[in-house]
Amino acid sequence: ATLLDFPRDWREYDRLSVQLTNPGKVRLSLSLRINDQQHRLGEQAYEDRFNTSVNLPPGVHNFTFSLLDVKAAPENRVMAMNEIESLTIFSNQEGQTGSFYLDNLRLH
Repeated sequence: ATLLDFPRDWREYDRLSVQLTNPGKVRLSLSLRINDQQHRLGEQAYEDRFNTSVNLPPGVHNFTFSLLDVKAAPENRVMAMNEIESLTIFSNQEGQTGSFYLDNLRLH
């Protein structure tokens, strides 16, 4: 799941919360990726964006992420919180099958 059409300026917020639902019977291993415009225009190195793992057991679960962590994630610079380009949640385990639902994505 990739979100491309959302507010780009996150400077006035402290955290991101998201509700994820795993309708299956097996835990899913997911990754959350957030990047800014500079990352997209650059080499798109893993170390130049926010990346975190999300373990999603069956059921409905709420997750909260500090935007200070997002801002500090690029290795050699500060994330431009007024130029957020995309947010992606994806399976990080090769061969993993399953579905998840993304709901209640909010900036606080």
